[in-house]
Amino acid sequence: MKRYLPGILTLVIVVAFSATVASADLMEGLVAYWPMDEGGGDMAADASGNGHDATLLAGAQWAAGAKVGSAAIEFDGTDGRLVAGTFDVVGGGITLAAWIKPDDFDVPDGRVISKSTDWGGNDHWWMLSTIDANHVLRFRLKTDDGQDTTTLIASSGELVAGEWVHVAASWDGSMMRLYKNGEEVGSTAKGGAAVATDASVAVSIGNQYPDTPHPDLPFDGLMDDVVVYSRALSPNELNELAAGELSSAATVSATGKVATTWAQLKQQ
Repeated sequence: MKRYLPGILTLVIVVAFSATVASADLMEGLVAYWPMDEGGGDMAADASGNGHDATLLAGAQWAAGAKVGSAAIEFDGTDGRLVAGTFDVVGGGITLAAWIKPDDFDVPDGRVISKSTDWGGNDHWWMLSTIDANHVLRFRLKTDDGQDTTTLIASSGELVAGEWVHVAASWDGSMMRLYKNGEEVGSTAKGGAAVATDASVAVSIGNQYPDTPHPDLPFDGLMDDVVVYSRALSPNELNELAAGELSSAATVSATGKVATTWAQLKQQ
C-alpha cells in the first residue's frame, strides 16, 4: 500500500481542499448566521463573528429534531420570536435563507426574518415570509433606487405543513428572486445600487419586532440555520448552504483539515 501513498495523499488533499474552498466561499459577504444549536438558554449566537446574537422571547423554545446540527427553535405561532437588534445589510446584494418546518399557515404572513418598522409594504427594508393565499414564499426589499419597497410573491413552490424546506430570497442589483430547495420559484426586476439602510430599524426572526405598531405576524413551526448575506448567492451556493457546509466553514479552517489528513496518512 505504501507505494500508492503519494497518489492517495494528493487525492485526499485535493478533495479536502476543494470541499473547504466551497465552504470558505460561503463565508464571503456573510452578515449574520444563527446555527441555533445551543439547545438551551435565551440566546442564539451569531456564528458569523459580527456580533448579531439573537434573544429568544416568549413562545420561542429550543427543540430537538434539527435539520442541521443538534437543535432548532420552535415558534408557537402566537408571540414567539428572536430579536437580533439593529443592523444593516451594506452592499449591492442580499440573501436571506433558512430551513423551516411550518406546523400550519393559520397566520396569513408568518415572518421568517424581517427588518421593518411595521407590517405595511413600505415599512420593510427586507423581509422573507410565507403567504397564505397559496402557501408560498414572499420577499420584500427596499433599495436606494428612490422607489417604494418591492414585494415579490412566489409563482410556484407550494409549502407543505410538517415538511422541512430550505427557503431563500436574494437580490443581485437587478433581480429579486425566491428559492425553494434551491429551485427558483419567483422573480421580478428591482433597481438600485445598494440595499437601503437605517441603523435604527431592528431585525426579528419568526415574527415582527415587538416594539412595532403591529408586532404579531408569527411563524408557527420549527426553524434552523438562518442566514443573512450582503450578496446574492447562486443556486449552487444555496444548495451548499442547505447541505450544512456553512457550519463547517464557520468552525474548521482549510489548514486544519489538510494538516489532519497529512498526519493520518503518514502513520499508514
